[in-house]
Amino acid sequence: LYVPTAVKSSGMAGIPDGTLAHLALLAGAFVFSGYNLVLARCLVSDDISPVSFSLARELVSIVVMYTAAAGIERPLRWPSGARDARRFVALGCLLAAFQLCFTAGIAL
Repeated sequence: LYVPTAVKSSGMAGIPDGTLAHLALLAGAFVFSGYNLVLARCLVSDDISPVSFSLARELVSIVVMYTAAAGIERPLRWPSGARDARRFVALGCLLAAFQLCFTAGIAL
């Protein structure tokens, strides 16, 4: 089992380590708040079904996350055993179900 070790950062171009962490948190907050605004705006109209929106979102996120993982962690490894593969699929299905429920709740 590979467990990444913590890497001590020496800061980037004189920026303190805490500042980079706060900027990352701020960027994440903007992304998630923007997503909720776009989601609510898209689902107000009757043209987009919550199920199709959730499916499209999951398919796009799979591509984005796989690309990011392939760029960050080389070589990219799949779950090593059958037990890990079953957990991987089960957690992916649970995440998709959660997003579907969230999208249906926003549509109400």
